[in-house]
Amino acid sequence: VERWAMPTWCHMFNSTLIGAARVWFDELPPESIDGYKDLKATFLAYFMQQKKYVKDPVEIHNIKQRDGETIEEFME
Repeated sequence: VERWAMPTWCHMFNSTLIGAARVWFDELPPESIDGYKDLKATFLAYFMQQKKYVKDPVEIHNIKQRDGETIEEFME
């Protein structure tokens, strides 16, 4: 593995992606990544951005799933 060429590293990375990560990768502009380290840094910068929100306990307590609402709809 340590002796793989850079295109192999990038191809292997690509083959592990699903969902939002795959969409992100597929939408990268052509030639915007210079190598695996750049790909890794760009990926982490995009997906590691987490915002902290102050959660109101009363608001959270009042969240209820409606009758007939799927779990996916509820989670939105």
